[in-house]
Amino acid sequence: MEKLSSEVIEVHTRANSQHPTFRQEGEYYIAAVKSHPTDGKANLELIDLVSKHFSIAKSCIKIKKGKRSRVKLVELTTS
Repeated sequence: MEKLSSEVIEVHTRANSQHPTFRQEGEYYIAAVKSHPTDGKANLELIDLVSKHFSIAKSCIKIKKGKRSRVKLVELTTS
């Protein structure tokens, strides 16, 4: 049986950006997404950016807190 490990990171998001980016800034990360923060589009783009940055599947990423906020706690689960 595989043991799953998880890590929670703090992400500060900026919507309506011209260039999507994801970078670390001290103890938290900053994500700039192109999408508008409506209907969860920006959250889906954030999950895509996190997935590419950490090279993990999108299904291993979950927004634990802050789905309607600029500051989010994102859980990364790996095996």
